[in-house]
Amino acid sequence: MYISGKLLTLSALWSATELCFATDTVSFPRQEGVKYIDNRFIIEYENTTEGNNAKETIVNNPDKSIVLVNEIPSRNIQVVNFSSKESVKKWLSGAKKGVKYIDEDSWTFPDTQSTTDSQNRNLAESIPYGITHVKALDVSDDNAGERKVCIIDSGYDMGHPDLPSDPSLFTGESFVNNYSWDTDENSHGTHVAGTIVALQDNEIGVVGVIRNGLTKMHISKVFPASGGVPTSTIIDGFQSCVNNGSNVINMSLGGGGFTSSFASAIADAEDDGILTFASSGNTYGSGLQYPASYEFVIAVASITENYVRSDFSTYNDEVDICAPGSSVLSTVPGGGYSSYSGTSMACPHAAGVAALVWSHYPSMANEVLRDILEDTARDLGSTVGYDVEYGHGLIDAKAAFDAATNIFVPTVSPRPSGTPSTSAPTLPCLDLEIDLLTDRYASETRWEVTDPNGAIVQSDDVTADSFQYNYIYCLPPKCDYTFTIYDTFGDGICCGYGAGSYSVTYNGAQVISGGDFGSQESGTFGCVTSAPISSPIDVCEDSMSNFALSNGDLGCPFVAGNSETYCAISVPINVKSHCPDTCSACAEYGCEDSEAEFTVELPTGATIDIYCSTIPGDKVETACALSTISSTCRKTCGYCDV
Repeated sequence: MYISGKLLTLSALWSATELCFATDTVSFPRQEGVKYIDNRFIIEYENTTEGNNAKETIVNNPDKSIVLVNEIPSRNIQVVNFSSKESVKKWLSGAKKGVKYIDEDSWTFPDTQSTTDSQNRNLAESIPYGITHVKALDVSDDNAGERKVCIIDSGYDMGHPDLPSDPSLFTGESFVNNYSWDTDENSHGTHVAGTIVALQDNEIGVVGVIRNGLTKMHISKVFPASGGVPTSTIIDGFQSCVNNGSNVINMSLGGGGFTSSFASAIADAEDDGILTFASSGNTYGSGLQYPASYEFVIAVASITENYVRSDFSTYNDEVDICAPGSSVLSTVPGGGYSSYSGTSMACPHAAGVAALVWSHYPSMANEVLRDILEDTARDLGSTVGYDVEYGHGLIDAKAAFDAATNIFVPTVSPRPSGTPSTSAPTLPCLDLEIDLLTDRYASETRWEVTDPNGAIVQSDDVTADSFQYNYIYCLPPKCDYTFTIYDTFGDGICCGYGAGSYSVTYNGAQVISGGDFGSQESGTFGCVTSAPISSPIDVCEDSMSNFALSNGDLGCPFVAGNSETYCAISVPINVKSHCPDTCSACAEYGCEDSEAEFTVELPTGATIDIYCSTIPGDKVETACALSTISSTCRKTCGYCDV
């Protein structure tokens, strides 16, 4: 689950570890329901001389009862068997300054609740209900190759006729002795893979979320033919995903105890821009399950074909989202198909949707995508909004894609290059804001804005039921624009099937609103005699954004506190270009873009750092609708145009 900053999490982990070492009696509390491996420990070392020395005491220890089981070099981790808890305490007394985290190892298992017999390998192609429920087919997979999905599981049946098999698309690593990653003796991993990438239009089998066969994949094979594996092996497999360039990680597994080193690895993956999914668990109860309950993991609960929580699906306040997980038909080794149930089956629906939507906007930050997936999820259950059984709701590929398309997602380059974009509006533009709350039948609703010639300038076919949409555009003043909202059933959006409503505001004034209409309703707007953008000859404006160099904390008000000193700074920030009014530089920079890198808060609440010169030409109007950008990128946004 994603809650807050990584620093807080790791600080808390360190405090707990430090407290443990500070006492004479070292204890390792056990989580109820977890199967621990007696006297086996996962030890992560500090990257210091003390850490190296502590590690060497394991490698070169004359005590034969201390056995090095495994190492994960990229995480500076050793997995060690001790003879007893007393042996651990004795070793720690001399090595504690070099140890970052130490936890008991525990068993982790595939999160499958039940299976059915395999079906005919010549099964005619059908679309599993889960693919329809998450609206995957409503989003093109033409850009599938822009993202790489990692599956940590039991392997992948490379020879299955309904799964991608182009070797150039795959990387893999096996942590199961004597078995390759591209085979699957268990079947769990191949079933998970089918939900994500099973092929379409090949006249056999099933269809996955991303179905054109072009998705890049990494397979971390951790599970053998049956049973579970130590959590330390899962960490090894997770790091293999990271090291091989994965963007989305699927973990349809659980049962292990909280492990500080695993939490740290996931937090680092978050910093690397990776989105991590895990099944919430099949406990029928509310206890915390790992890895689903780690911070920065999107925990996926399970629903049935009837949109209700699967009875086995673990429910707690760590659940983020839900997806179909009961009786899910997918691929199994040997060219066959089978229906499995479990949160293991829900998780790949969500991971697949994330990769599908992200493939269209690969420059989008992982935290922005996370917010979009949660904000656009379809609310389920009797509680309005978030609840512990369904999280934010059923993941919705189409709604998430639409939201990603509507928000400003700039391509950011590390330094400005060339001249600023010349595709700025030639007329000053005014904010058009459309707020739309859909009823329970959103697919019946669409809207459009047309210009005086009848050409459509903005429109949307909404898809998310009972969802609050907010659109912001920038339109030059014209006489007249027309806003029209349509309902194909002819009952408007209020009030028989939900309290839907809409409101349209232009240049700060509401021009039309409602919800109780028949098949359509229209209103005109746009006759503004003069734009509210003053000539910089009369008004000179400082940027409303803060400097990226100050982590987004400082801006022109700070500069005004000591303008003589700060306005003289030109490297690494040209302060005058950012704060022309405060720095008395209106003649030089009043009509020019700021040359500084600055921080922008997106509608989702996430922040990004950009330069004016990195705003894509096709995103100028959308970007300039944000006051922090229009006041900063004055030339690009047409601030001086009249």
